Amino acid sequence: MKNLLFGILACLCLISCSKENLYEFKDLTDTEDYIYMVSFYAADSTKGMSFTVKAEETNGYNEVTSYPYSIGTAGNEKIHSQEFAVKGYKKNGVQIIPESNIKGYMVNLYEIGDANIYNGLIFQHVSENSEPVFVGYNFETDERVIENREN
Repeated sequence: MKNLLFGILACLCLISCSKENLYEFKDLTDTEDYIYMVSFYAADSTKGMSFTVKAEETNGYNEVTSYPYSIGTAGNEKIHSQEFAVKGYKKNGVQIIPESNIKGYMVNLYEIGDANIYNGLIFQHVSENSEPVFVGYNFETDERVIENREN
């Protein structure tokens, strides 16, 4: 009888604790993968470029995670492209922070799987300046997101 009472109390404790758990995990394994391809254009191709890109995506716990990538290039390069993979779940995108020798950039969001990225292109954003910006997509509302952000 004492063990039964202890078992019931343990079950009630676990049930009450699980109600307070604010993190309901959504398995994103079956969610489509997408690529943000960011291309930077040099103001002077004889000098190196430097920039930071922060890839942001919503994970299975509905938290926005961010992964910063600081990149520098050598001279003799007119354009440099970098790709970032994300899941097609809720809001995601890339925050672009040009640092030096950048005259503009282009962001393509496309679906993984086709040899020609323009067949699976979701959207394209082109900027002819070097201002920091967040370029993303909200998969719940099917809208692209362009936000001016400070570093």
